[in-house]
Amino acid sequence: INSDNESKKLDVDYIVFSNNPQIKLSEIPEYFNFKEIIIDASNYKSNTDKWIAENQDLNFKLFDIREQGAFVLKIE
Repeated sequence: INSDNESKKLDVDYIVFSNNPQIKLSEIPEYFNFKEIIIDASNYKSNTDKWIAENQDLNFKLFDIREQGAFVLKIE
């Protein structure tokens, strides 16, 4: 692993996919260190299904608002 690339990544807790971004899940770790990807209901179902299928191999933590309802974050 090139430590220079690692230091250029943005550390975030959540990434929200909204309005059908043209991206593959596999590209996300190139730019971000993250905990979870939230797919909101503004995305076409076909895109959501594509990301969920792609995630079978990647095993990222995904939250699909269309299927799971509102994303609620409890802050303590």
